[in-house]
Amino acid sequence: MQSKVINDILTVEDRADSIVSDARKIADEKLSAADEKASEIVRKAIDDEQAQGKQALADAEAKISQSLQTYEEQLDEDSSKESALSDVDADAIAEKIVRRICATVFQSQEGVSK
Repeated sequence: MQSKVINDILTVEDRADSIVSDARKIADEKLSAADEKASEIVRKAIDDEQAQGKQALADAEAKISQSLQTYEEQLDEDSSKESALSDVDADAIAEKIVRRICATVFQSQEGVSK
């Protein structure tokens, strides 16, 4: 009878060891799966942030490009207006300058005109 009790104890002990071993395997599998899932979530979040950053950069570049194009168009318009104004007013400005110079009495002329 003692041997039966000893065998029963050993059987229970073997069963307990088997349960502990199975629990460890299951825990390791769950931890591994959780680690893989967490890594996947982090990778996806990084990819999403990178995509948003790239999109924000592309939007900023497009906005800057549009602003630059508008500025260049304004410069072209301003320079064409300046050309038109200088062509129209050049004779009048030159004539005013010539009249002022002609009306100026120089020191060398002061003795002559007296």
